[in-house]
Amino acid sequence: MTLTKSLLLGSAAGLLATSGASAADLPSRSKGPAVEYVRICDTYGAGYFYIPGTDTCLKISGYARADYAVRNVQNRFGSTGGTGLGGVFVGPLPVAPPVLGLLGNADNAALSAIIGVSAAARDSVGFGGLGGLELDARSQTAWGTLRGFIRYELATASGVLGSGVLGNGVLGNGIPLDKAFVQFAGITAGRAQSFFTFYGDAYPLDFSRGEDSTTHLLAYTASFGGGFSGTVSIEDPTVRRGGIGKGSLFTNAGVGTPWVRNDQTATYGGEKLPDVVAQLRVDQAWGKAQISGAVHQINTIAGPAIGAFKASGTGWAVQAGIAINLPSLAAGDEVYLQGGYAVGAKSYLGIGGNLGQTTNGLQRNDVDAVAIARLNGVGAVVGYGLEKGRGWNVQGGIKHYWAPNFVQKLWASYTQWSYGGASGANNWDQGGFSRGRELLIGTGVTWTPVKNLDLTLDAQYAHLNNALTTGNFRFNLAGANQVGVVAPVGFKTSGSSFTGRLRIQRSF
Repeated sequence: MTLTKSLLLGSAAGLLATSGASAADLPSRSKGPAVEYVRICDTYGAGYFYIPGTDTCLKISGYARADYAVRNVQNRFGSTGGTGLGGVFVGPLPVAPPVLGLLGNADNAALSAIIGVSAAARDSVGFGGLGGLELDARSQTAWGTLRGFIRYELATASGVLGSGVLGNGVLGNGIPLDKAFVQFAGITAGRAQSFFTFYGDAYPLDFSRGEDSTTHLLAYTASFGGGFSGTVSIEDPTVRRGGIGKGSLFTNAGVGTPWVRNDQTATYGGEKLPDVVAQLRVDQAWGKAQISGAVHQINTIAGPAIGAFKASGTGWAVQAGIAINLPSLAAGDEVYLQGGYAVGAKSYLGIGGNLGQTTNGLQRNDVDAVAIARLNGVGAVVGYGLEKGRGWNVQGGIKHYWAPNFVQKLWASYTQWSYGGASGANNWDQGGFSRGRELLIGTGVTWTPVKNLDLTLDAQYAHLNNALTTGNFRFNLAGANQVGVVAPVGFKTSGSSFTGRLRIQRSF
């Protein structure tokens, strides 16, 4: 009996000891750190949550997108040349053309080889993929909301959606930092949408011509109450550089009007002054409206050599826009209109690029200004002067919801850019910069079968016309300035293209 009791007591003691050791291994509810769960932040709208351990609200969003496109571009040389760039090219030739007075297919073929590529080599279809990721962090302070925003866009594309001479596309390739800025107490600092922009990329598939630039800036916005505000911004001037044309000034016997021959070099010089942008805006229940203006320095240099000739000037631009909500038609409906005028600052009309700017596969030549070399009696350069380009555009559109998950958008734009004096007097076949006119018209429909999935079809027509100032060529043959005859048969100054796209996008 005594042995039995001893065994029972020993077993109980062992069990208690084991239980005590196991309990010691478990975390204590009273002494361990408190578990902090993610909490919803509804102060700034849907999708925000508190970063654990802070009072900062964060929203993570983005999208995955697939694009497919087809394009029909008018053949540049028609049926007579047999080859061509498949569009319109306005600008200096890389080398002097052959004698063009023969008016034959051989001349067209030779000129095609100089200017571009054969129509058969151009792309007619395209594929693209785009991924976007956004981080938006906000918190409240005694000075108002403190905000930090980052957006990355990762793109890859080919064909008519890609980049390069053959593609002339819109997506390109790369992993660009689209935006990264801080906002606090009326200040916006970093990489953000230009404060000159009004309409911008409000419709993702609208490729009509209008200003829509992301740039580095430092801005201050003052609110006046009632939805009215005003902003002054200093912005990166290199984003707004639209290229510099160059040439020498000549007056030919039998021609009379001085004209420019493209045989010099000139480019933008060093970054000296920022662009200055000012904006007045109103946002109310009926819609929004804005007036904006900008000043841009044109700083040119003939080359990198010490003592190279320089020229400078001032470009400027103004823009006004209005967008009106149309809830009487359907929730979310909107109509907008904007127009702009620019001198020596074509970027503020949405005309990007440099020589060889593209319009849906069509080619044209646009620059901010032409640096014209002044020559002495023996042909030596003695200085430079500037002739600024100038132009205007108007852009409009409407958005209508036929059903809550089915929306259609229509858009159009007309843009004109031209030059005066000697630059405009020279024909475009030998480096001239005469008037160019562009018309874009498009429509797109988007069906959302389930939440956050958009299926879109759109089509756009583009027409580009480049004016010839006379019926004659002016070209450089063996160093002599000659007056040629009329353009070869089939040589076109205008062209059109049709582009259709399919887009599949999943947002989150």
